[in-house]
Amino acid sequence: MFVKELIPFIDKTYRTIANRDGRGLEGFSQGGRGTTRIMFKRPDLFCSTAPGRSGYSNEMKVKEQEGRENRNLVFAKGDNTWDLAQEYAETKNPPLRIQLHVGTKGFNYEHNLQFMKYRESLEIPFERIIVEGAPHSAAKIDDKRGLEIVQFHADNVRRSGALPAQ
Repeated sequence: MFVKELIPFIDKTYRTIANRDGRGLEGFSQGGRGTTRIMFKRPDLFCSTAPGRSGYSNEMKVKEQEGRENRNLVFAKGDNTWDLAQEYAETKNPPLRIQLHVGTKGFNYEHNLQFMKYRESLEIPFERIIVEGAPHSAAKIDDKRGLEIVQFHADNVRRSGALPAQ
């Protein structure tokens, strides 16, 4: 639905750069999980990605239980951030520009660090923003480091050639 319906709707409704060179993807918490899944499934769609404060512990549960997060929520086997990262690492094509961000006081801080180590083991390049003392709060992280996150996306769109260099 996201790729087949929402992206075309946005491109039709708003003035966009309607290709990979002008698209970024960012999400917080559960949205960070979704961002991570989508960016690894469809790297051809985004020049800039920034999953933040993501629920990677739930994603590990999905991996370990062959798609089952709980009795009411079941995904296809392999449809989790850990397996999708491994699959993407085989080609790293097209290359993704990734920035992960998390606060040190967030309940999922350690799981985000584990996922960062996993990405390093797969040699998937990424940048990280770790916000000292920030809880699991988009507002707190954005207050302290939000400009850097937005600048990351702007730099990637410029790097793609969709915007002129500064």
